Amino acid sequence: MATEHLTKGQRIARARHRKGWDQAALAEKIGRSVSWLSKVENERMPLDRMSVVGQLAEVLGVEVSELTGQPYRHESADLDSGHAAIPGLRLALQQATMPGGAALLAGRQPRSLDELEAHVRLAEQLRKLPHARLHDLRHIHATTLLLAGVPVHVVAARLGHADPSITLRVYAHVVRAAEASAADVFAQAIGE
Repeated sequence: MATEHLTKGQRIARARHRKGWDQAALAEKIGRSVSWLSKVENERMPLDRMSVVGQLAEVLGVEVSELTGQPYRHESADLDSGHAAIPGLRLALQQATMPGGAALLAGRQPRSLDELEAHVRLAEQLRKLPHARLHDLRHIHATTLLLAGVPVHVVAARLGHADPSITLRVYAHVVRAAEASAADVFAQAIGE
């Protein structure tokens, strides 16, 4: 069944199944009856209130657009979770595949086969992870870099932070863990 042809009810059922919940579990979490949820999932009752769709999305841990199948904009940019970037990403992808679009990559060396294979392996590992929002992947990226010992100013630049102090504030727990690890390495080096 193609994703773009799913009804709202089918999308809700799919998200519920991903969580491993039956209808009773989801109905209880949103304060509705099993009968109500069954009717919504089977399209016998319309789900036309965005407040209810929003509640379902929050409980199921998915974006509203995953349940509606349509782009959805929050009332403020802070809650938008990246939707505003989609037109720019589409344009960049179109330009990269158009004749002359390769000029966007001018001056960059092609990646080695080993590097590309590593990226494919990483993508396969990420595919096995539970559903993650783009923002979650950003945090995973930053945390992985910091734990690998990449300097904070480099991670800050990759995240687009104007100042490394922002990165230090947001990822202080990761930096503290890395410092503890560094202390252990030093203790082993001096034979303690």
